[in-house]
Amino acid sequence: MDRFIKAMDHVGRTASPVALVTKAISHALCARNPRTRYPVGRGVRFITQVSGIFPDSWLDRLMRARA
Repeated sequence: MDRFIKAMDHVGRTASPVALVTKAISHALCARNPRTRYPVGRGVRFITQVSGIFPDSWLDRLMRARA
């Protein structure tokens, strides 16, 4: 349980601001042709660069492997 609490504390300190995330969600919901990915916050530079090279299914697999 201590590991979980520490992990959630870390997520709370490093998470993107709520306003930034809700803006991206709102954009995705209102878009006529929504994109597959809406990068938000820290650490998205890598995903943004790679998404132009590899198919989304590969990126999904990579994200599952990192989780």
